[in-house]
Amino acid sequence: MWKDLDPAQIMAKSQKIKKTLGYIIHRPGREGEKLTRELFEDLEESIRKEDAYRRLVAGQGMTFFHLKINFHPEREDTRKDLNLRDITRQSIMALEERLQRPIRFLAVEHNDHTPLRHVHAIILVKLRRGERIGVEDWEACTEKATEQVALQRRALDVVMRVQKDMQQVRAHLPSPARFNSHTRSTTTQKKYRFQRVLYIAHPCPKCDGVMKQPLKALRNGAKWCPIHGVIREERQKIVREQEQGLGL
Repeated sequence: MWKDLDPAQIMAKSQKIKKTLGYIIHRPGREGEKLTRELFEDLEESIRKEDAYRRLVAGQGMTFFHLKINFHPEREDTRKDLNLRDITRQSIMALEERLQRPIRFLAVEHNDHTPLRHVHAIILVKLRRGERIGVEDWEACTEKATEQVALQRRALDVVMRVQKDMQQVRAHLPSPARFNSHTRSTTTQKKYRFQRVLYIAHPCPKCDGVMKQPLKALRNGAKWCPIHGVIREERQKIVREQEQGLGL
């Protein structure tokens, strides 16, 4: 731990951990190009490199570990769709539970210089004099990562199957244009049929087919328009009042 070292040793440790942080952020890509990757931590989704350096300098009395988390390309990160940040946080939380103290970390996803996606993390933890993190502690961290990967893999596979089934169902449905055309045609037919029924039910020609006044029912079953004096018989034949010998 830094408090047990002289100033020269503390400076050497500080430079070493800064160099490690710079490496995981700027490691060259596949073609040797220089890259700048986004840092995330236990509380923030994104943190600037300058703020990360200040945190390392302020971490005197802390012990630093460089942790690398890998994922199997066939059984785990099959489609490169795992949430690596969530898995990293869950894994370090398992280490926190074993040590019964808070642990801070700075981490970077590497998915650009190799087909195997992985995470580099710098862990900051305060240990007591003579205390060490044992193999069992790191195994608990590894087991938690494996457990979270399995949970995510199953959930993502289920979502993928559901989406595939929905695509197959849509492929057997009529196209939207055809469906809308059919629906519009059926609606139009119903509308016109309804209008024709209204026209036959209220057939006063002088009302232009629109009922201005309710037709009166006569004793013989015919309908009579009191506005225009037009009678409609049951057989839908129009007879004027003059032709029936009825005077106004």
